[in-house]
Amino acid sequence: MQIMDFGSFTMIVPKEWKKTKIQGIDSDVGRIEMFDHEHAGFNMGFFPPQLRAASQDDDESVIKNNISSAIIDGYKAKIAAPLTNNGITGIRIDSLWKLKDDDYDIVKFILLGQNLDKKNKTALLAAIHTLKFYKDKQFKP
Repeated sequence: MQIMDFGSFTMIVPKEWKKTKIQGIDSDVGRIEMFDHEHAGFNMGFFPPQLRAASQDDDESVIKNNISSAIIDGYKAKIAAPLTNNGITGIRIDSLWKLKDDDYDIVKFILLGQNLDKKNKTALLAAIHTLKFYKDKQFKP
């Protein structure tokens, strides 16, 4: 295992996983390369995507997920895990911190992988519970 440090947060992941920084315009974004060429991505900013799967072509292929609530590093979070082999595995936190005294500058966080195999899904769910956010290194767009 290793501590993967992204600047404003860390998490404990398998030592084989690698991080990739991606250029964001108004958010901190990145990607985690996992086992078997799979990956998960994160977005920290004002407008991260919702915790849901990409749209599907037909009603029968709609992916269903178990969404549960949790407290991660003191923050209220939603955690998604697929009900079947397909779906999203991830976390969304809707309120990390405010940059100003209004409701429009609330920093949010999402981390998710889609259609992960069992090994990556299990490891990502474990890693989510080790997330630690640096309050003194807050992301500021």
